Amino acid sequence: MRRSTRRMVEDWLRDYPHITEYIHQREQELKYPVREDDDNIGGGKGNKISRPEEQYVLTKDQDARLSALEKQQKAIDDALDYVEDGLQTVIAEYYFVDHPKQNLLALGAKEGYAQHGLYSKLNSFYTDILKNLGLGWMV
Repeated sequence: MRRSTRRMVEDWLRDYPHITEYIHQREQELKYPVREDDDNIGGGKGNKISRPEEQYVLTKDQDARLSALEKQQKAIDDALDYVEDGLQTVIAEYYFVDHPKQNLLALGAKEGYAQHGLYSKLNSFYTDILKNLGLGWMV
């Protein structure tokens, strides 16, 4: 796997604890869009019928950013489901905290992983995430 691909997946993992917050924030942006004031003084009224609930549902379903966040969250969730408990602990303590207290090798050693075994299992985990996103060709 290329270094740039691995770093991209690692960035997704570091963002993972905040994805629910990002999704909620994006939904709020779609639900309550910023409306510009109408400067058309004296102009006629449009024949547009206002249905904000329907517009919100359509916008939410069509929003690329929201869809990407949801897919990313599901891909990581699905990959984590198939990882053994010790590796889940290493991943959580290294990627899901803002400032890890130990480096990756130290966390792996604490869970009983040798350097090569740890990197091999992590590469497999990264590959699973990419495949879940339909990006298996990047492996």
